[in-house]
Amino acid sequence: MQPNQSQDQSPHKNSHFVHLRLANGADYEGEVYEGKPQGRGKLKYSNSERYEGDFFQGMKHGKGKYYYMKGELYIGDWFQNKKHGNGQYFYSNGTIYTGEFADNKKQGHGRIE
Repeated sequence: MQPNQSQDQSPHKNSHFVHLRLANGADYEGEVYEGKPQGRGKLKYSNSERYEGDFFQGMKHGKGKYYYMKGELYIGDWFQNKKHGNGQYFYSNGTIYTGEFADNKKQGHGRIE
């Protein structure tokens, strides 16, 4: 990863706010630590999908929102780049799943509205 704009001090100790172009072509704007996204940030993919939320050691990790190109949306917990924990998935047809996720899949207790 190479910064393509200026670095500013972040509110998190030892991290900076930067704009990066990642090896996969995605654009990242947010906090970094040791050259990897860490803290709060936004990741925009070339297919128009995007993630806004927490990062840890370069991975989606913590709370975040993922906007899919089909108009669907996931809001919830992330663990090592996967939907994991509690969240809501909003389908393009208006259906909403609220519940638990594990390893990127609906799993455990949940409900569909």
